[in-house]
Amino acid sequence: MSGGERADQSQADGASSGRAPDGETPAGGASGWELPWAEPFGAESPERARLATEFGAALRMTGSLMQLVGQAAADRIGINATDLNCLNILSFSGSLTAGGLARATGLTTASITGVIDRLEQAGYVRRERDAKDRRRVVVHLVLDKALPRCGATVLASGAGVAGDDRAV
Repeated sequence: MSGGERADQSQADGASSGRAPDGETPAGGASGWELPWAEPFGAESPERARLATEFGAALRMTGSLMQLVGQAAADRIGINATDLNCLNILSFSGSLTAGGLARATGLTTASITGVIDRLEQAGYVRRERDAKDRRRVVVHLVLDKALPRCGATVLASGAGVAGDDRAV
C-alpha cells in the first residue's frame, strides 16, 4: 500500500479526526476534536493513529492546563504570565544576558527590556553590565525576593494534587 493509499485508509478509518468511522468518539478518550496533524503518525495502522491522536490531545490539554496554572500563579504573585515565565527560565541558571533571555522566551529584545524593567521594579531581578563587554546586560535572579514569594505560590498550586500524583 502506498503512502497516499495509507492516508486515504486512515481517513476512512476516522483516525485523523479522532472519530471512529461511524462518527462516534472512539473508546480510550479521544476528544472528537479535528486532529489532521495526527494522520501521518497513524499511516501504519488504525491503532497507531488512535494512539497518536490520544497522545496529541493529551499534550494539548496538558499545555492548556499548565498555561492556566501559570496564569493563576502569576495573578497571585502580582505579575503577568510572561514575566513569570521569564522568572522561571532565570531560575534554571540564576542569570542570563538580556539577549539570552529574549532568545529563550522567543520575545524580541525590545519586549524583554519591558519585562526586565517590571521584574526589576518588583525586586525579583537585578541587572548588571557584563564586566567583559559593557554593551551586554546580565539579568540576575534575586533569590531572597523571588524564592519566598514565587516558589511558595508555585508549590501551592500543586497542593490540591493527591500525594501519589505529586511524585510524578
